[in-house]
Amino acid sequence: MPVQVDNQTGYPTREVAQLVRFACRELDVTSPNLLVRVKNSTWGVKGRYYCHARLHSSYVYDRAWGQYKEIRVDAGTASHLITIGLPPASHFPRGATYYSRKEMPPPSTWETWQEALVHVAAHEAMHHFQWLKKPARARGRRRWQFVESECDFAGYRILKRWRARKK
Repeated sequence: MPVQVDNQTGYPTREVAQLVRFACRELDVTSPNLLVRVKNSTWGVKGRYYCHARLHSSYVYDRAWGQYKEIRVDAGTASHLITIGLPPASHFPRGATYYSRKEMPPPSTWETWQEALVHVAAHEAMHHFQWLKKPARARGRRRWQFVESECDFAGYRILKRWRARKK
């Protein structure tokens, strides 16, 4: 069974599920206990990974989003949650840009909502991949942690593959 996708936007559900599953499959994240919830966002493209969604209460305050967010995961379905916020389609012809950190891939410019979804889904799926490989990565380190640069490169790499596949 592939990754679960919950589309809460006005975008076509079938296409959203295909794009999210493409990004996850490219990173070898095909766990059925991962739920990807795609929601409407009033400002910008956003993503967040919750590695223990069931342990949280149903609402948490997220400083990055500046509001309380519902992260409820129905019983018996998934224990890991990715939330992705997408603005309306009218936001994208201007070319939304993803910020770039030092020593990172070049900033990605998204022309369509599909490109934004693939990039952010791959970035957050890489966080899940890091969490799955946590024991192997922790050897020789004092403290294990998520590495944002790996996730940024994963999003960039998967977006390039998706663009090449489309041509």
